Amino acid sequence: MDTIYQEWSSFYPGLQQIVLFISYKKEKRIEISTLYEDKNRFDDFVLELEGILEKRNHSVVSEVIKTYLNSSMDDFQKFKLCADLCSFLYRAGIVGIKLAAEDSVQYSFRNKTVLHKNEINEQAKLYIHPTFLSALAIEDN
Repeated sequence: MDTIYQEWSSFYPGLQQIVLFISYKKEKRIEISTLYEDKNRFDDFVLELEGILEKRNHSVVSEVIKTYLNSSMDDFQKFKLCADLCSFLYRAGIVGIKLAAEDSVQYSFRNKTVLHKNEINEQAKLYIHPTFLSALAIEDN
């Protein structure tokens, strides 16, 4: 994980906080809507990330956080922010994404290198890459 954080931190500052945010339930399969169902936890995460990114105004992560904070911050906007963050994690190779029930899990090293946030819908599921399960203390059942 440290190598991934170092490799991608200049492009995605706050990557470690994003990974910790999505992996807190210690599940290898994550429904995107569950990331923002705990409003207080989600709001705390966004504010923490904003604080980390204060000095990084021109990063792609700071731009999506600013866009979110300047929006209505309803569930749709929360989903859009999570879709952005998931596309970052996908590109860094930390997660795979299954876009529909009938699809297989896509990984950036095997499928498309970049998955645009608009391709991620509310039925999409994240899968922590098996390489990182142990580092994130997630059991591989």
